[in-house]
Amino acid sequence: MKNQKKFLVVLFAFIFTVMLRPFVASAAVSERLELNHTYYVYSWEEYELSTNLENSGRMTLEMSGNCTCYLRDAKLVEVSNITLKDNESKTWTLDVVAGTYTIFFSAHDTMCTLKVKFSKADETTMVESLEEKNNLEEFANKISSGKNIKGQLAHNDDVDLYKMTLKKNGTVKVTIDSKIAKKGIKVGVFQKGGKKAKYSKALKKGKSTVSFKNLKKGTWYLAIQAQNTANDTYTGQYSFSASF
Repeated sequence: MKNQKKFLVVLFAFIFTVMLRPFVASAAVSERLELNHTYYVYSWEEYELSTNLENSGRMTLEMSGNCTCYLRDAKLVEVSNITLKDNESKTWTLDVVAGTYTIFFSAHDTMCTLKVKFSKADETTMVESLEEKNNLEEFANKISSGKNIKGQLAHNDDVDLYKMTLKKNGTVKVTIDSKIAKKGIKVGVFQKGGKKAKYSKALKKGKSTVSFKNLKKGTWYLAIQAQNTANDTYTGQYSFSASF
């Protein structure tokens, strides 16, 4: 009788443990991200996948299941996040500058999958990184009249600055080819400290031409800027040439 009671206690303890387990999150699995590899993440598991991107570019995350995914930079500042429900499948794209990142991927009440791909951005003047971006006047890249320049606006870099010297009073004509969705980009010019700033209207995807007239000779900065809002983040590649 005593042995039977002991057996029942052990049995109930085992059943309780098995029933409880699905509701307790496992310790996060930390490892280096392997691109183009499919990760299978079981219920209530979490993966922390770190990577060092030597170039700016586009991360493409293919996900399925009920899951949450965060992308954070080297200082653990959140770049963006997404949550999937109802066992859906989704492809999530993120344009980022070069640097070290960690993907925090957690499964909820289903098994989830994750595959990450990366394509390098085509940037003419510099490789932008978390440590060095051309979004300040002191880091603006000098450009020549008529030269074609390629760049990228990212989730963590929404403006690129270029520096030009006008040898005489006149007009700056900018021809831009944007791969950024909708009317998600604008072009502007200004002098040091943001003085005498002029900006275009929001430009659609594809080719556009903008002219800035009656500019005084001297140093001017040309800005390629995303038209971000509280609900929309516009990112992607562009190319342009400025005639002056």
